[in-house]
Amino acid sequence: MKLETTVEALMLGKQHGLVTILNTAPAIHLPSDVYQHVDVVCANETELETLSGRSVETVEDATLASRDLIGLGAHQVLVTLGSKGCLLVTSNNTVYKEAVPVKAIDTTGAGDCFLGAFAYYLASGSPVGVCMEKANAVAAYSVQREGTQTSFPTAADMDHH
Repeated sequence: MKLETTVEALMLGKQHGLVTILNTAPAIHLPSDVYQHVDVVCANETELETLSGRSVETVEDATLASRDLIGLGAHQVLVTLGSKGCLLVTSNNTVYKEAVPVKAIDTTGAGDCFLGAFAYYLASGSPVGVCMEKANAVAAYSVQREGTQTSFPTAADMDHH
């Protein structure tokens, strides 16, 4: 998908009062005017480095890099940190949630699984901290199985955890 198409979709979403989420994978340098159309920018550490031009090795680094994106107009930056959990940064707040400790078998698709779950719980009206915790749990479930979509849990799977 071309960047112009993504920007148009984000603009339409905002015009219709929707919450917009931008998955930055695969990360490319984005024009700063893109961020004004995004409620939640979601990036992993590597993607955040590309977007911010800043090294991201720690939670503190991720916070500083996220604040750079907020300075460009992003409302919130959600950073997936793999086995370290996730971080949400806004202009005046930072929320960090530790990952669910599991023995990972295949991490392919974990970020997509996390973001899909986060968006689902956010759309369901859950507070953002709860969305982060639940998304961490869903991603933790997925990395304990082989594959991408085939490893994603169903709602029934998560009800038993």
